[in-house]
Amino acid sequence: MSETATAVATTSSNNGWYRFPIRVRAHCNPLSIEGFEYPRNPQLVPWDTMYTNNLGKASFLDVGCAYGGLLCDLGASFPDINFLGAEIRDKVVQFSQDRVKQLREKSNTHQNVWFIRTNAMKYLPNYFSKGQLSVMTFCFPDPHFKRKNYRRRIISPTLVSEYAYFLKKGGYLFTITGFCSQIFFSYLVYNILVIRCGRIRKMDAETFR
Repeated sequence: MSETATAVATTSSNNGWYRFPIRVRAHCNPLSIEGFEYPRNPQLVPWDTMYTNNLGKASFLDVGCAYGGLLCDLGASFPDINFLGAEIRDKVVQFSQDRVKQLREKSNTHQNVWFIRTNAMKYLPNYFSKGQLSVMTFCFPDPHFKRKNYRRRIISPTLVSEYAYFLKKGGYLFTITGFCSQIFFSYLVYNILVIRCGRIRKMDAETFR
């Protein structure tokens, strides 16, 4: 399925956000896409151009943020935290950025929310230093069932060590999946995140509340 239209940020009569009917690829191959712009190291990240609240760096990262609904909701509720969404699809990022710009102009809110286009499997070390993040979220990551595609998983033994490096002591990594296989979920959340990285612990529903 090819991309045939541009995502446009707009509002409905009740101030809710929606997208025009568009066709955008649900997934991209992170191992083949190139052409990203990224800083040479975390000290060169222009945080002051992303946020206008003088809070400095981002401390909450949503990987694969899509159209930014989660961070826009959280940003309004927690104005003292800088939220950053990372997304690989350029038109989706453009939509999210336009959404935030319009919210800032209209209501002077969401000064603490921004979105970037990047390949999280390759370039996160260019944005974040050790212990910078308090929270990382991965909402419905592609499970990549075929063995030949395991290397495309955003949560994997190779990448989880990076995530532990970015998280401060006591930080949280949240992930949720729509795939109900207990074996697969246990592999992602427990075997990798808990055993390989002791700094990250599994939370049950009662603990989360």
